Amino acid sequence: MTLVGWILMGISWGVILGLFVLCLVKVFRTQKANIRAPLEIETDD
Repeated sequence: MTLVGWILMGISWGVILGLFVLCLVKVFRTQKANIRAPLEIETDD
């Protein structure tokens, strides 16, 4: 592979990993007060 190919592949992986880390940070920084679940879950048994 040429040098340009390696550079593009490195940039692509950097963007993918950066977005992955950004999503993880947003998920783990979400406060539990902002997460709401229904009081009763209907299972229709």
